[in-house]
Amino acid sequence: MEYMYSEIDRPKEKIKDAFQSAEVSYKSLWYIIDARWDKQFFRPLHAAGYYLNPQIHYSPNFKVEYDVKKKFYNYLDILVRDSTLIIIINNQLENFKSKAKSFGRDVAKNAPKTKTLSQWWDSYGDEHPELQKYAIRILSLTCSSSRCEYNWSVFETVHTKWINCLKTSTINDVVFVMTNLRLARKKPSRNTADYNFKDLDSDEEWIV
Repeated sequence: MEYMYSEIDRPKEKIKDAFQSAEVSYKSLWYIIDARWDKQFFRPLHAAGYYLNPQIHYSPNFKVEYDVKKKFYNYLDILVRDSTLIIIINNQLENFKSKAKSFGRDVAKNAPKTKTLSQWWDSYGDEHPELQKYAIRILSLTCSSSRCEYNWSVFETVHTKWINCLKTSTINDVVFVMTNLRLARKKPSRNTADYNFKDLDSDEEWIV
């Protein structure tokens, strides 16, 4: 999750190089990428992972855009909710940004090359326990393309050699309808049961 935001720039730069930096040629392609990214992928979670990634944050060329900061703090509000805890995390964040205390040690600066990012925060964030917990929760998340692949399989059913003259908007509508019909057919077959909390042990794993 913590690399999603930074990786989107790689194909854009390759496209730019392929057109020898001719803005007239590559700008239209950049617009398509940015439109899809802004609409479907650029979420507060991606911004938070990008911002708390020491590999990126401590690189010489790191520069935070306003949108990243805005979404980072939006996700902080969503995940933490406690205003007092948010203030504590925000204050601790200044030490991370300025490489103060344990963040400034040489071993901490070199560790992102040998540790996972959640391991890095676990090793060097002990002086900032609230921020440490928040960062580990975010940087431990992984991305999955399973839902995209499911969508593509439906798309391939709709768009074939014999049915290839549909407009993009029409195809999207058909895929939307087919996906929801499948979900609707599955819904009645799900097994349900009534649970009484008095009959359950307090340490039941699913409750925790």
